[in-house]
Amino acid sequence: MRIQVHFKGMAAPADLLSYVQRRTLFALGRYGQRIRAAHISLGLLRDPQGHEEQYCDVQVDLLWGTPIVVHEQRISLEAAASAALERAERTLARRVDISRASRTPAPSTRAS
Repeated sequence: MRIQVHFKGMAAPADLLSYVQRRTLFALGRYGQRIRAAHISLGLLRDPQGHEEQYCDVQVDLLWGTPIVVHEQRISLEAAASAALERAERTLARRVDISRASRTPAPSTRAS
């Protein structure tokens, strides 16, 4: 699994970069064989009133199926990254469970 972290409109603090990489490995690491790449974009949004919100976009490119795309806005970049990666992990877990369920044959209802 390749991890790419991009900071839009801001400098990339080393401590935040290492936090996001660690958090990504923690959230998605157990599915690493199914993931081609994880792209994480972090940045700031300003509304017309001048308020700032930090956001995190996560795109998980899978070896099969459509990519998982998540967008989260929070008060801090760490909180946005954590929330987005948790949602991506839950979505990926659901997809894996669905694919496992579709591969296993239905139990026989015949009496022996």
